[in-house]
Amino acid sequence: MRVIRLVRFPRCRLRCRVTFACTLAALVLLAYAAFLSAKNTEGTPRTARRPLILEPEDSSMEDEDSAAGKQGNKNRRNRAPAFGEIIKGTSHVILNNAVPGCGSDEFVSLVGSAIRETSSLTVIVYPDEITDMTNEPEQKLSHIVSDIYSPALFSGHFYFTPVLMINTNPLMFSIIRDPFEMAYAAYGLVDRRSGDVSFDQCVLQNRSDCFERNQLVKWFCGYDEICSEPSKKSMDRAMSNVNEFFVFVGLMEEYKETVQLAEKLLPDLFRRVTKFPSHVANVENDVRRKKSTSPPEVRQRVRSELKYDYHFYYYVQRRFRQLKATHKIAKSDHG
Repeated sequence: MRVIRLVRFPRCRLRCRVTFACTLAALVLLAYAAFLSAKNTEGTPRTARRPLILEPEDSSMEDEDSAAGKQGNKNRRNRAPAFGEIIKGTSHVILNNAVPGCGSDEFVSLVGSAIRETSSLTVIVYPDEITDMTNEPEQKLSHIVSDIYSPALFSGHFYFTPVLMINTNPLMFSIIRDPFEMAYAAYGLVDRRSGDVSFDQCVLQNRSDCFERNQLVKWFCGYDEICSEPSKKSMDRAMSNVNEFFVFVGLMEEYKETVQLAEKLLPDLFRRVTKFPSHVANVENDVRRKKSTSPPEVRQRVRSELKYDYHFYYYVQRRFRQLKATHKIAKSDHG
C-alpha cells in the first residue's frame, strides 16, 4: 500500500502552516467531488438512435436518466411557440398527443426511420392511454414529461393540457382527420357491438353506440369536466389551445403535405422525413382504400351529431392550408 506523507517545513511560521493545510484540504475535497461526479454519470445511457418504447411502469427514466433529464430541461424554451413558427435547433422536447386513427403512429414510424440516418433524436412511444379523468391524468402526464430530456419526441394517447407547458414548454403537434372518417374507422375497432351490423345500419337504426360524440374536440380541450361533453365552450377551448400552444396540427387526408410541413417547421428535428416517398404513398393509399362509402343520409345524421367536432376540424384545416400557402407547399391529388 502506498503511503502519502505530509511534508513538514521546520522554518515555516504558524500562519504558513495553516495556509498550507487549508490548501491541501481544498484539493482533497475537489478530488473527491470529481470522483463522485464521474461515478454518478458512469451509468448514464447515451441518446438512442432508434425508437424506444417507454413502458408505463418503467423506472429507468426516473432513476438513471434523472440527472440528464434535469440538464436537458434547462435547454427548453421559456415560452410557448407561435402556431406555424419555424423552430430551429435540437434542444427541444416534442409532444404528440396522438389522436387514435389519425396518422400519428405512421408519422412516428417515419420519424424513427429518418433519425436512424440523421440525428440522435430519441423517440418515445407511450403504450397506454392517459385519458381516465378520475385517475389524476394531468399529474401523471406532467411527471412523465418532466423526466424526458431533449432532444426527444414523445407520442402517446393523451388529452392536451396546459399543465404540460409549466416550466418545460415542449413543442406540441398533432394530426387529425375528418370526424366522420374517424367515427367510421373506430366503429370496427370496438368489441362491445354484437352481431354483423354495419356502421351504416347502426346509424340508420338510431343506436347510441355507433360512434362517440365530441370524439375529436376532447383531445385538444383537456381533462376538465366541460371537455367531456360536446359544447361550444369545449370547442372554443380546443381552438384556443391549438392557437396558443401548438406548432402545427396536420391532416391525415393531406398526409404528404403534413410531412412536408413538419420538416419545414422543425427542420433540425425532422430532417429527411420527406425522403421516404414510399412510406407516404403507402399511408395515402391506405387512407383512400379504407375511406367510407356511406350514403348521404348516414353522413348527414353523423355530421349533425358531430357539429362541434366539424367546426373544430374546419378551423384546423383552414390554419393548416394557410401554413401550406405560406411555405409554398403544393397541393396534391388526394382522391
